[in-house]
Amino acid sequence: MKVIICVALLIAVTHAAPQYNPDAVTHAAPQYNPDGSATILRNELNFLSPSSYIYSYETSNGIAAQEQGHLNNEGRADEALSVRGQYSYVGTDGKTYNVFYVADENGFQPQSAQLSRH
Repeated sequence: MKVIICVALLIAVTHAAPQYNPDAVTHAAPQYNPDGSATILRNELNFLSPSSYIYSYETSNGIAAQEQGHLNNEGRADEALSVRGQYSYVGTDGKTYNVFYVADENGFQPQSAQLSRH
């Protein structure tokens, strides 16, 4: 009797397992991504000295950025990169957003009229 119960349970467990069903697989529909086809209009990088640089770029979808950086206290224990820059992009609402920033030993400090202040 125990053997019959064990066999019945084994059959029930194997039939209750999820079955492979290739028709049940769903895929998300492809979404239009205007940034996916953006082209680079301008891209510049210049090393002004061994410890400083400036770069800028602009893309066809309205993204632009520029930055300059300098290594302060080069070779010392308190060596730190100091960076100033800005970037802009067009939001989903069609508005252009501009962000100006400083990044140094005090961290990343963005400023923008569109950024909320906490």
